[in-house]
Amino acid sequence: MRAVSWWIVWDDLKWPDDDVYDKIKRRADLMKASNTDTAVIFGAHFRWDFMPIWDCLHDLMATIADELHQRDLKLIDHHSSVLVHRYSNRKEMRNVKMHSGPHLPFSPSYQAAASWEFNGHKLDDWRMIDVTTGKPVYLPAYTAEEFCFNNPDFTRSYLEYVKLLLKETKIDGLMCDDAIFFSGYSSCGCKHCKDKFQKLYGHELPEAAESSFWGNWKNPAWKNWLQMRYQSNGDFLSLVKSVLPEDFPLMSCCSGSSNAGYNCTGQDVRQFNRSCNMVHLEMCGNTPPFNDPGTSNPPVSHRLVSASHHLAAAMQKNLPCVGQGYGFTEAGANIIWAANKMLGANCWFSTLKARLGLPVSKISHLPDDAEAAAKAFTFEKEHPELFKSSINSELGVYFSYNTRNNSFFGSTEHGYAHDYFDTLEHFFSSGLTPRTILEIPTDINSCRAIILPSALCLSDIERENIGKYIANGGTIFATGPFGLYDGNGDASPSPLLSEYGINIDFTEPQKPTDFWGKKWLFEESASCKNQKQWYELTSNFFWHPARIQEKNNTLTLSEKVRPFLGNPPLEIVNAEGWLSLLHSSSDASRTCIMHMLSAEYEVEADQKLEAQRKHRSRVNLITGVKPLNASRKVDFSLNAKFKEIKVFMPFENSEARVLEEKDTVTIYLPENCSYFIVTAKDK
Repeated sequence: MRAVSWWIVWDDLKWPDDDVYDKIKRRADLMKASNTDTAVIFGAHFRWDFMPIWDCLHDLMATIADELHQRDLKLIDHHSSVLVHRYSNRKEMRNVKMHSGPHLPFSPSYQAAASWEFNGHKLDDWRMIDVTTGKPVYLPAYTAEEFCFNNPDFTRSYLEYVKLLLKETKIDGLMCDDAIFFSGYSSCGCKHCKDKFQKLYGHELPEAAESSFWGNWKNPAWKNWLQMRYQSNGDFLSLVKSVLPEDFPLMSCCSGSSNAGYNCTGQDVRQFNRSCNMVHLEMCGNTPPFNDPGTSNPPVSHRLVSASHHLAAAMQKNLPCVGQGYGFTEAGANIIWAANKMLGANCWFSTLKARLGLPVSKISHLPDDAEAAAKAFTFEKEHPELFKSSINSELGVYFSYNTRNNSFFGSTEHGYAHDYFDTLEHFFSSGLTPRTILEIPTDINSCRAIILPSALCLSDIERENIGKYIANGGTIFATGPFGLYDGNGDASPSPLLSEYGINIDFTEPQKPTDFWGKKWLFEESASCKNQKQWYELTSNFFWHPARIQEKNNTLTLSEKVRPFLGNPPLEIVNAEGWLSLLHSSSDASRTCIMHMLSAEYEVEADQKLEAQRKHRSRVNLITGVKPLNASRKVDFSLNAKFKEIKVFMPFENSEARVLEEKDTVTIYLPENCSYFIVTAKDK
């Protein structure tokens, strides 16, 4: 899939105006010419707010679908199933308009919304309830409220809407967004959530002041509550799937599933995948990052970690992945596309012009989404052999859901997930190819070596699998606090390393001192006090007490791991400043494919327009991207079984210079090359 956003803007609501129809045809032509194959609706996002004009909106979408279908392109609808903009005064109204422009905020006031009904129910009766106040949840970031997807009146009504949508629009797929707990731990305290908790686990939900429950990871009932919240979005999407045609494309917006914050919101791609047949990753903010503290700027390596986790979840069910990134020009679109291709994901490129806080007259010159993505999409279409592949990795990095979900250590920003991220980022930049694994294998068919970073919680099955894996010749490297708790997050009577004569000196705080204050989320996390060295438990089982996020740690993971891996077709000898992932072709050509992406960038933005913005929100108007601190000379060693080295540079007009000497390959890159692909064929 090569997708871009199809933006619905205020002028489009003039439909069926002929000017709108002409614009639809021009945009469809542009998408076809750019080698886009899928358009995804963006705008009219908080769909319940558009209820008075659904007839007009659906007719507009049906016309868009018709024009796309005539050009052999597909249309996916994309909307929020649960969020509604609400305001009570002019200040809040202006906040909606200014900060939520991409949603096309066609929103009623509280007074108007109070009378709205659908399917025999008032919409206001569906709202989530804040457990700390007993009032409807309010989301200041969106100037919005949220409907509860555990409310059966809401779910039945939403399913009726989906059936109406399918009947009236001719869409080819659905992206059903936002069935998570946006307000965090304070939601949801409605009757339906309380009843579900009682039914599933036999617990009553305590008042917010009950500190023995809220934020107490030693309390089994608290962990049951967190699990119910995770399960609830999966339950909702299962209902949505039930009214869709068989195999109808379904996905849900997911900005990640692996950091500590998702215990807060109950967002997990595995729950989505109970029903979705496409795995989505939203790359929020700028890609690549820009030096602006007022926007969101994670490093590119961070993007790869989030994608690696989603890819692991997708592989469990053989589902395709799509990564959605935001930019405004070809320069940004290229890097977003490249980051997705690194992991073998499809790319959805989207502009986000209404997020800039600038009038339309100031940004009308910016390219359409399809125009910005044309170079990357054209290269992908012309070279399908480079992208029909799977990651060639003998190195697994284990993501411990038990640790993340069932411990206080797993729920802070500097806790478990930080070590998972840092470990993968280390290997991406070291020349080795890691991949996330969500289960510990019992043999070495899929992984020769496994890293378990700070896996504090280990279930009986995980411990058993570790033993079998080691016995079958696999090698394990564990770091940080390891195996002190069981799978439920309770202290183990016999921690795993005690079987090897090691007592891990680690003390985890029992619970936050001020749970609702949330400062605990960002406090420093505990570390092991054992002497910082590698402990050889057996010839293929090693433990180091250091956590990789600790400054000046002595882990040297890549050097420690490398001797235990096989001889890859193409091995990086020197590639300073580059992130890499090795793939193997899925066809009969037996080609190895190495993707190389610059880790850092010199990024330019339109400073004139940036200075005129009325607010800073998530993204910058990036106009130029150059690689930074990425060596122009890259050296590989080539396995004797492989030959025919080729170098592809999707964004460059000049060619790389390649020197081959025996089993060594040196590539000299053009000055501004930020992404290249190297292939070698099996003899």
